Amino acid sequence: MESLYGADDYFQFVKPYQEAMDFLMVQIKVLNEDCREKYRDYPIHNASELKACESRLYSLKEENEATEL
Repeated sequence: MESLYGADDYFQFVKPYQEAMDFLMVQIKVLNEDCREKYRDYPIHNASELKACESRLYSLKEENEATEL
């Protein structure tokens, strides 16, 4: 039994969706670059370093209180 649709029909069907996907990918890349430019001075990964420092200070404070007893 032959296929009802040929390869050309498939590509004609998929083409608008592929073009839409390409357009969205360009938009996402532009937004990504804008965000990187806008927030490059405020890297999020520094937050984990601050948390680690805060945790160390808390531990030192607890140790100091324990030695004072």
